[in-house]
Amino acid sequence: MTKKTGRPKTGRPPGVKDTKPRPSTGKAAVEARLNAYEKAKQAAKLRTMRVSWDTIAERVGYSSRGAAYNAVQREIKRIPREAVNELRNVELESLDSLEQGAMRLALAGNLGAIDRVLRIKELRGKYTGVFEAPSDTGVDEVRTVLTAWRAALVSSDSESDA
Repeated sequence: MTKKTGRPKTGRPPGVKDTKPRPSTGKAAVEARLNAYEKAKQAAKLRTMRVSWDTIAERVGYSSRGAAYNAVQREIKRIPREAVNELRNVELESLDSLEQGAMRLALAGNLGAIDRVLRIKELRGKYTGVFEAPSDTGVDEVRTVLTAWRAALVSSDSESDA
């Protein structure tokens, strides 16, 4: 923000307008939002069919794979919690199927299959939240106990010196 005007800096010299038309109200704005919504919906549908980010960007009209990814992530955030849980369960079932096939090869000693099984387990843990740190880690309790022990040691050292 600039001190004189209180407006955010735009990176343009004062008085120079943005050349990109950005509809904020009216029919054009509504059409732009609807278009973005439809593109994001289409991108999300393609992703559920395991289409690559590059292909989604190309088919739907995003400038890059990152833009396609971001649009799908925004779309996922709009999905009700129950639908997210259902989608998670579908993904977990898919991982189960993949793991069964890779596990046979892994148990036979195939190093690539072992790596794949480990990656599947990592993804399953991510989807289920197994690897998230618990909110109460117990660090405060350990700190309290150590502080009490230290105080007791200092106290016993000062008594033995006297």
